[in-house]
Amino acid sequence: MHRVLQQSREFMKEDRDLNSLDDGGVGIELTAEFLQQDARHGLNFLVSKQADA
Repeated sequence: MHRVLQQSREFMKEDRDLNSLDDGGVGIELTAEFLQQDARHGLNFLVSKQADA
C-alpha cells in the first residue's frame, strides 16, 4: 500500500490529500506490523508454556 501511495505522491507532488493519505498509510502499515509481531510473540509464549506443562 505504501509503495503505491509513494509513487502517486511523486507523480502528483502538489496534491495535499494524497500526501495525507500516504502519511496515514505509513501509520496504518506500521500499526499492522506491530500487531502481527505482538500476536506472534503471544502465540510463541503460549506454545512454550504448553510445552512446559
